[in-house]
Amino acid sequence: MKPPMTINQVKVQNRKLVFREIAGGDKTVRLQIAHRTGLSLATVSAIIDEFLKKGIVREVKDSSSRIGRKPNILEFVPYSRRIVCIDLSTKNFRYEIKNLRFETEHAGTYRYLPAESYADNLRRFCDGIGEFLESRAEGGELLGIGVSVPGPYHQQDDKVINKLIPEIGEVRLHALLSERFPYPICIDHDVKLACKAEIQHIQGSGAKVVFFFYIGEGVGGALAIGDDIFGGAQEFAGEVGQMIIRDGKNVEQLVSWSRFLDAIGISPAGQEGGKLEAWLRGWHAGQADDGELDSLFDALGAALSNIVWMYNPHTIIIGGHYHRLGERFLEQLKERLKERLLPELFDHVNIAFSKYDARSALVGAASMVREQWIEHF
Repeated sequence: MKPPMTINQVKVQNRKLVFREIAGGDKTVRLQIAHRTGLSLATVSAIIDEFLKKGIVREVKDSSSRIGRKPNILEFVPYSRRIVCIDLSTKNFRYEIKNLRFETEHAGTYRYLPAESYADNLRRFCDGIGEFLESRAEGGELLGIGVSVPGPYHQQDDKVINKLIPEIGEVRLHALLSERFPYPICIDHDVKLACKAEIQHIQGSGAKVVFFFYIGEGVGGALAIGDDIFGGAQEFAGEVGQMIIRDGKNVEQLVSWSRFLDAIGISPAGQEGGKLEAWLRGWHAGQADDGELDSLFDALGAALSNIVWMYNPHTIIIGGHYHRLGERFLEQLKERLKERLLPELFDHVNIAFSKYDARSALVGAASMVREQWIEHF
């Protein structure tokens, strides 16, 4: 049982509720926000006054009202603040600068130099971001840096653990970034951040259990119960790709995107050369041979059924490259899942593709920074 919330925690929770109402919708008034959030008008007004002082909302008279007292309309000002979101999930680093509504105002990538160390590459990348920020005179105040990393981040050791990119574990990440950026820095596992982004789109997510299942070159997952996202005692709960499925092989070895390409006889070069697009057209037209993927679908079905038995989620969200296979892919997964679950379990779990897909971790990184900022007004 959770301990009772402190007065300050209640204030922060209320502030977040009001902020989400303003950030996620159109023009509104204080009374509407009070009705939607269930908060008193006095509480909403006090929070709105905070936001007005910060310049993240503005209040104007409703010129369309012709009779009676004209209400004050609240308008969100998303460009009043900016967030730098960094993605280190591959060696070709990328970043996006987002506003308070998570809209991307600028994006950039960095091509990794194999002759240099991981740390030196990261410094070059950060210097490029810094040069852009210095050259950009306009724009709102920078709130902080949100960093998505491809494995558990141990804050105490300032270390990321990842088998596919072991070099990242040799860098004290927060320390290095702090040398380059005089702003608050938030770092977390990419699947946890992606899950944070996705649950915003699930109606009634505060009372739902959601599992985010990412399948790319690596495979990972994150569990959300309400607004809380869990990483386990040592932050390794997201490493579901290491789950052994058959013949001593784990999920990552059996269902990663490179394994899929191998199953349909396409090399990484063929993926870029148009062969994959030709195969996908055949797949969507029902002309591709399903038998090529039987083994892969069986492994995915086993992995997902294990997840359902362990966590009993309301929704499983699939992120990564498989979205390109569309609804036919989801139907295949459901068939495999139906074979392995009790009807009572199968009938109450929804499977859907990611809303953001490749961008979900960056949206989650922006959300992480924004939440920390709101908590510490």
